Amino acid sequence: KALYHEHGKHLIPWMGDRKILIDRYDGRGHLHDLSEYDAEYTSWNRDYQLTEEEARIDALCDEERYLALHTDLLEEEARQEEEYRRLSMALADEGSYNEV
Repeated sequence: KALYHEHGKHLIPWMGDRKILIDRYDGRGHLHDLSEYDAEYTSWNRDYQLTEEEARIDALCDEERYLALHTDLLEEEARQEEEYRRLSMALADEGSYNEV
């Protein structure tokens, strides 16, 4: 029985395509027609153009969304804390109390 599964003999073709084999319990077996989900058939926003303000907001959201991909967030947080500490020290230098 293990060799039966090892060789994929338990798999069935998906939508009659012998190149795509799935397990009989695979959920894709219940999806027969996916055309209504294709991008070219959805026309609710095909002609919509972003305004300049919407494009700017979208760009800012994308920058924040993907920030962790190109920035070490822990290092950035440590840098901000250090910057805040130095600013506090500089402001304290003007007064009579200083950090030891």
